[in-house]
Amino acid sequence: MGLGSALSAMAGCLMGTLMFIVPSMGFLATIKAFMIVIMGGLGSVPGALVGGFVIGFIDSFLTTLATSELAYIIGFVTIFVILVFKPSGLFGQAWE
Repeated sequence: MGLGSALSAMAGCLMGTLMFIVPSMGFLATIKAFMIVIMGGLGSVPGALVGGFVIGFIDSFLTTLATSELAYIIGFVTIFVILVFKPSGLFGQAWE
């Protein structure tokens, strides 16, 4: 964990010299990662893999057909449907 933090800090310093940095950088990637975790189920590595493939497919397929905003809307609708019908995610276990 310490090594990862050090490498992230070093990458941030190097990135700061090359481009403009704002606090909201990576926000959409964080939202996408959250969607993948919710879809796959908390604590489930196979679920995260399947969730990543599903969200990636939805994103890339719908971006070629329509706008990227529509891809995000469909992704959020998919997450909403999964949360309504299977709150633990696709591969997650129910919490007691």
